[in-house]
Amino acid sequence: MKKIVTVLIVGMLFGACANEPNTNESQSVLGTLPTPPSFDEVVKGKEWKLAQVLVEQRDIGFSREELAADNFGDIFVLKFDERVTGMAAPNRFFAPYSVTGQTLEINTIAGTLMAVLKEPEKLKEREFLSFLEKAHGWDVKEGDLWILTRNDAGNEAVLIFKAG
Repeated sequence: MKKIVTVLIVGMLFGACANEPNTNESQSVLGTLPTPPSFDEVVKGKEWKLAQVLVEQRDIGFSREELAADNFGDIFVLKFDERVTGMAAPNRFFAPYSVTGQTLEINTIAGTLMAVLKEPEKLKEREFLSFLEKAHGWDVKEGDLWILTRNDAGNEAVLIFKAG
């Protein structure tokens, strides 16, 4: 009986040691992996101004400088707080949104209904809002907010915003 108990105790000790990961080895192989910042840390609470629109990796020619020259300097701006809010061209908008990891979903957008007397040439208000409603991801690259989306034809698009 003593031999059986001794064998069981020795077996449990070896089994416990075999299941413990060697943390020193995994740290030396992987290094210290940084935790990516969360949406709340880098995006939420800041005003973001649209700087560039890419469709199928091609720039559509949107220019914030041209907007400013045409007195459109304060449009195509958004801010994420409890909901996403912003200014299109010329209407204000708001919508609920959700973020899970790198996934961003913006639900049905509501807004004011002011008449559009003049719209920017390269990007219409309806197109901008449609891009936002089709958002499916986000990233921050070199301080810029990238919203991954699709156009009405289903082509991949990216809205690039600068903190404003």
